[in-house]
Amino acid sequence: MPIRTKILLIILLLSVPPILFLRMSGMQSMDELISRVQTHSVNLLLDSQSRSLQRIVEDHVILLKRERQLIESALEALAASTANALETNDFSATLSILLKKQPPPMHGSMRRMMRRSNDFYIFSPSPQIEESLAVVSPLMREFSDKYPELILWQEIQLADNSQLFYSTSKKEVTESQHNAHSMMSTSGKHSVWSMPMQDMMFNTSIFTASQVITLSNGVIAGIATIAVPVKNILRDPGNLFVVSSNITSYIIQANSQDNTLLILAMRKLSEREGKWYVVPDDVLKVSKEASSRISKDILDGRSGAWVTEIKGVQYLATFAPFERGNSALLITIPRADIMKVASKEKDVIRYIFSNQIDISLLLLGVTIFLICIAAAYFSHSLSKNIHKLVECVREIGKGNFSTRIPDVGKDEIGELGAALNEMVPALEENVHLKSSLQLASEVQKNLLPKDTPQLDLYDIAGASYYCAETGGDYFDFISCAPEHESSTIHMAVGDVVGHGVSAALLMATARAYLRSSAKTGCSLAKITSEANELLVYDTFGTGQFVTLFLASLNTMTGTFKWTRAGHDAAIMYRNSSESFEYIKGTGATALGVVPNTSYAENSTTLESGDILLIATDGIWECMSPEGTMFGKQRIESIIYENRSLSSSELIKKLYSEVLEFSQQPSLEDDFTCILIKKRISQ
Repeated sequence: MPIRTKILLIILLLSVPPILFLRMSGMQSMDELISRVQTHSVNLLLDSQSRSLQRIVEDHVILLKRERQLIESALEALAASTANALETNDFSATLSILLKKQPPPMHGSMRRMMRRSNDFYIFSPSPQIEESLAVVSPLMREFSDKYPELILWQEIQLADNSQLFYSTSKKEVTESQHNAHSMMSTSGKHSVWSMPMQDMMFNTSIFTASQVITLSNGVIAGIATIAVPVKNILRDPGNLFVVSSNITSYIIQANSQDNTLLILAMRKLSEREGKWYVVPDDVLKVSKEASSRISKDILDGRSGAWVTEIKGVQYLATFAPFERGNSALLITIPRADIMKVASKEKDVIRYIFSNQIDISLLLLGVTIFLICIAAAYFSHSLSKNIHKLVECVREIGKGNFSTRIPDVGKDEIGELGAALNEMVPALEENVHLKSSLQLASEVQKNLLPKDTPQLDLYDIAGASYYCAETGGDYFDFISCAPEHESSTIHMAVGDVVGHGVSAALLMATARAYLRSSAKTGCSLAKITSEANELLVYDTFGTGQFVTLFLASLNTMTGTFKWTRAGHDAAIMYRNSSESFEYIKGTGATALGVVPNTSYAENSTTLESGDILLIATDGIWECMSPEGTMFGKQRIESIIYENRSLSSSELIKKLYSEVLEFSQQPSLEDDFTCILIKKRISQ
């Protein structure tokens, strides 16, 4: 199918179905978008209201702190004035006398309360103490006049159950009502604040602040207490009434053990005219996660906001801890009330988006129509130039390297054509080079022995595996001068430094020199020396050289002679002792390094079952991916474990083990060896 047809089909398939689908799913997408916008608006409102509510809560806590300081200052002054008045009448002595006579009477046995100055109530078993308390009463009146909305009532309770009570509201108080609210439970020098409680006498929720009255001699004379209405220090949450009238305020206490939030007091604007009232032993029913988070923040002294569920309804809860302890002020607003503002915009957004979708569909249809027309024109131009490229590439593939791609424009296709034109000469050169390398590889393989000596007592094999098309390793079985004993076999293993064509050429040269030198005599030392003299002139100044292991084997006597020119020692397995030894002898410098080099001839004997390996270093220097060398010990193990195999089979086994060790498709260095195995005599 032509490219221009494909382009048109692709455009139609990519454009027409979306147009049809867009209209069908447009309203659904619009609803989802509106829902997201609405959710975003709700989140913004929640964030705004939570910050506003949090500021209100924190401001209330700051106000509470300021008014706490006022109450504590008044309480300290009241306690100090009472202590001075009592010391004037020697309260310690009077109290001691009363305690020796009989225990201080309880309220039920006290004389009836006596009203003084129309608004003070004094209870005391001693006239002297009653006079002392009367001295303090003007100070109580002064505090009440100064803070009429802040102080509900004041009380002084002494150790002998004497009491002075003053109510700011001037309400008539009976003894039973007074006894119901009286308390004597504080210690220490600092003021102690109570949790919110319900005052039965005035039917309102209050805080109380108490401080001990301590005389100069350290005797605790009693307690001074001031009651503060909760509603006067924790006021309405300001402008949030515009958002919701379902605001609920709580005074809560965080439990550090189970992370529950105990309600001490609460206020709902829709109930009891917005008054605070005590809710004893009730727990704020929020989620476990919210309870744990709010409790931790309160205990750490941090304020915050949290959206949570209370009795199945989502609320925005904002809180701020009080200055001391584990209590906090918490205000909640229903999340639905906040969402009402965002819901009003839903219909407006729907109308706007509906119009936009209709206009977009019309514009999209017109645009696709114009694109199809333009695609038909440009696809024809594009496919024409591509056809030119295809035809030229086919010609190049046939071997016609004179082919050149015509000018097909200035765009990417034109750049591709120019790049192909630049590539053709290099490709032609590489093809010729590849052919030359293949020819060189065939020539080099023909230089290696095609057959190995076939003997009754000896199993001899040789092999060479190159890591590239050509290599620098070499093994050979050499014919010597005619007068040489026919029972002697000459062999050589060489390794040219480096790889590739240069190494292959030097290997071929060294092979020719060795064969030429062997024709003039059969002394291993002489053959090696003459080959070195010839090779030095070829390698001078090039840094190239050849290592050589030249050896001869007398098949009648088993005598093995050798000379080494910089080559590694051969590995010998002795069957009689089942051990390995390295055939080193006396060696000398590699061929082609320095002229006038003398080489020594060494000798040993092969016994029945012995195995001799002459190899290049590409075998034991093979590396694993982890960087571990194959090593000669692995070679020894392979020879010993496979000593029953023939020489050729043992070489193949050795090569497969080295290849598996490298975990590569081919070795990084040439693999060349001759293996001689003397058969075991029957």
